[in-house]
Amino acid sequence: MLLICNFVSPDSPEYRELARKGYLIKKKGKDESAILNLWNGQSACYDLTNPAALIISFLY
Repeated sequence: MLLICNFVSPDSPEYRELARKGYLIKKKGKDESAILNLWNGQSACYDLTNPAALIISFLY
């Protein structure tokens, strides 16, 4: 079984790199990454409609 976590912590170096490359879901009408409030804190989510982000999600 392969489990892919498509969330990344906004206080991590990975988040900063992914946001810079545009690989995260953006806020509607804005050019900034959307931050989701989840049960265990905040996270950003890979934009899996972006083929480049999909490939990168396997590498992290």
